[in-house]
Amino acid sequence: MQSNHNEYLLAELFFTHPQKVFSKYSLLDLIWNRNTDLESNCVEATISSLRKKLKNSGANFSIKSRRNIGYCSETIPHF
Repeated sequence: MQSNHNEYLLAELFFTHPQKVFSKYSLLDLIWNRNTDLESNCVEATISSLRKKLKNSGANFSIKSRRNIGYCSETIPHF
């Protein structure tokens, strides 16, 4: 799976903190160091791209949105 630096950092963060919910602002602090406009959609765009790559690779791992809270990882059961 090819990923850019921020996608890699996000994946690593979610892998190492399973089911922990991260707000958009905490992700900006941790990944982008707030070096971007807070109104930017960089978090949403990067998570969207990472979700597609995870799905296309057949990973048993996904990133879920928690409305008005943030994002967390979730293991997808295989039957």
